[in-house]
Amino acid sequence: MAHRDLYTSMDYYRALAEKSRSLTEIKDARPVNVGAAGGFPFYYKDKSNWFTELAWTYLNYRPTPSSTVAGEYILGAELAGTKYLAYLRDVQFLLSSKDEEALEQGQIDNQEAGQMLVSDYERAFGEITDEEMQTANARTKIGYILDYQIPIWADKPHFKFQTGNVDDLEAALPNRPSESDGILVALCEYINALEKYLPIINMQGAARGRRDQAIKNTHDPSKENGGLKTVAPDGKTTKYRVAYQPSRDPKAIRADLEKAARSSVAINIKARHYKEGEASLEIDGRAGGIIGWAGLLAFGTSTASYSVDKFAASQVSIDIDITMRGLSWVQAAPALLSEDGKTGWFDPGILKEAVKNDGQDITGYHLFHYPADEVAEFWMQQGLVLGCLPSIKVTYYAGRWNQAGEELRQSADLGVTLFGIPLAIARNRYKKANFERSADGKSFTLTVEPPVGSEVPNLTDHRAHVLGVQVHQPFKPEESPKVPDSRRPDATVELTTDLRGEPDALTPV
Repeated sequence: MAHRDLYTSMDYYRALAEKSRSLTEIKDARPVNVGAAGGFPFYYKDKSNWFTELAWTYLNYRPTPSSTVAGEYILGAELAGTKYLAYLRDVQFLLSSKDEEALEQGQIDNQEAGQMLVSDYERAFGEITDEEMQTANARTKIGYILDYQIPIWADKPHFKFQTGNVDDLEAALPNRPSESDGILVALCEYINALEKYLPIINMQGAARGRRDQAIKNTHDPSKENGGLKTVAPDGKTTKYRVAYQPSRDPKAIRADLEKAARSSVAINIKARHYKEGEASLEIDGRAGGIIGWAGLLAFGTSTASYSVDKFAASQVSIDIDITMRGLSWVQAAPALLSEDGKTGWFDPGILKEAVKNDGQDITGYHLFHYPADEVAEFWMQQGLVLGCLPSIKVTYYAGRWNQAGEELRQSADLGVTLFGIPLAIARNRYKKANFERSADGKSFTLTVEPPVGSEVPNLTDHRAHVLGVQVHQPFKPEESPKVPDSRRPDATVELTTDLRGEPDALTPV
């Protein structure tokens, strides 16, 4: 689509979202252009109860704000989990100048014990290389041992150092190799000497360990860390992905879609000839923009594809009535990283803190390369409003359909594209176009009805039309209450907390 067509199509998506808001549990649906992603494949589990790769990808699509119209979104192109991982890898846990100075002073005061620890470690395991320190994100060799190696030996990403004796360390480090026995005395002496600095060391180690665990679980999802097993369209190839859990079962979604009498959305579009190949639109009585006929509505047969203007004379004027009978909805939550870091992957608190700390000399998470504003403005899906594939009736203000219309009328297998969105694919296609001439002979209609769902649905083909998307900004910090001006007698405190910055409240996997 051209830029202008995209702008005009958003008028249609806005009408869809507005009409759907009172008809499902999602009351804040935003207009969305799903583009080539098409409808949502709502049969997201196969017979083995594995999640389909198609549905997982759809739920993981990142909604990006439209560059032309505020409050409207485009779905697809980038996966939210991929960008989240890039942001996580950019995060570092840094100490404030005050804490850094205190810790460095403690290490200087205990320099001899530190040198003994490093010496004993390198005697047992070899010299600590620059590459190893870079991998561990460590600034010093002491940091490499304390923040990186010891948590591995403890089998705890949030290992906390405590003063004690060698026996205590042996019990606390069950995964240490036998070569480490020779460094336990030096380690014990160093920890005991730094007793008053242990809170800083433990805080730093726990924070870095949690970030590292979030990175690991996101990059390498598995059965052990709560990853979601997905199956490819071939029905055989499986892979573990970061977990999302839809709030509703496919059968419940289908049951909603089949209740056509309970809820429906209807939209009328008046398209009038503007110039060669283009039409001006009016959507539900509101003036729209200019769009190419091919970007408005197209029908495909086994041999050709036709834009909606090709079935009558030039300078055609038409009315399009679009009806979606039966609405449903689904929400999905990413699996939150557990307290011990062993399962889940999503921890919005890490990035939210990094955004909040931007530019401040404060102990905590900080972004290194990515701008804080970009991370704060990151959007994710929370839910989708779904509808049956639409019935479409086109009224032509012309005497009779032409040869192209006759070919369409004879075809029993149709593809339909509306505002660039494929409505039917593969075996789930519109079956017949019905042409009828008016009694006065001055107009005719073209009507297509959506395919009827089969008793044994195909996981790839059966999709629901997306009417709107529910979105939030998980990494945006809450705004602080405004401080009243004490000089004004009527000063009040205005709470401006942005709830979209909160992690979603759905049940995690």
